[in-house]
Amino acid sequence: MENKKRFGEINQNTFSPPILGEFSNWAGVINSETQTIIDFGFVQPGPENQPKNAVIIRRMILPPIVAKELARVLNETLNTINEESKKQKTSK
Repeated sequence: MENKKRFGEINQNTFSPPILGEFSNWAGVINSETQTIIDFGFVQPGPENQPKNAVIIRRMILPPIVAKELARVLNETLNTINEESKKQKTSK
């Protein structure tokens, strides 16, 4: 039997450590014809009139096809969240 792993498929015979996440409250996007760069960062909250320092936590460099798929999935997810929120408001 072939042991090829398809995208998104979990192989029960392989151990994977848990994925650790990092908090980000800021993101910046730069596009070109060949890549999309997404910087995720953290900006320390503070008084409105004070300058704030941002620290870039992670930089992701994506080919256009992956960036388009990410945009599609994020839009679907946000639309679902918005629809659920509207339903909850109307049922109150």
